[in-house]
Amino acid sequence: MAYNKSAEQTGVWGGLVAERAVDGNTDISLDHESCAHPDDNSVSQAWWRVDLEDLHRIYNVTIYNTDDLGGE
Repeated sequence: MAYNKSAEQTGVWGGLVAERAVDGNTDISLDHESCAHPDDNSVSQAWWRVDLEDLHRIYNVTIYNTDDLGGE
């Protein structure tokens, strides 16, 4: 449902823009630059969102996290 839809987030960390989270690539390696990563330096909480362009009944949401173990 979110595939290739418009996405945005608070800032961009390491070039990992919001659109990468809806490109269909579920590779979890930060090294492969296949995920999004907000930058929360300028706000109290980081966020990411996608515009689904219409109303939908949602029964399940799948989120793939990175394999980066050195998080801050």
